[in-house]
Amino acid sequence: MKSKKALSGSKLLIASVIISAYFISLFLVDYFELDHFLIGFISELFTIPFLLAQIAFLGVGIYLLFKKKDQRNLIILSIVILSLCSLFTFGTMFR
Repeated sequence: MKSKKALSGSKLLIASVIISAYFISLFLVDYFELDHFLIGFISELFTIPFLLAQIAFLGVGIYLLFKKKDQRNLIILSIVILSLCSLFTFGTMFR
């Protein structure tokens, strides 16, 4: 019996796009100075888990890059998206 792979390149790409979209939306909320209770509540609730997931998925992506020979392009794209998002996210924290 074959076991399913826990994380593939396409799942990693979907996770990296969702994480990046979340931080881009946070940036847009800050840029347009949207101040609503629900937006603040959601951002406070999800920011720290998404930061941790961003770092974790970046590490998993680098690990999968060396372990898997198939889906290499999707893994590289995921790593690029997550690393750019990490630079952007952590760069805006210290501006």
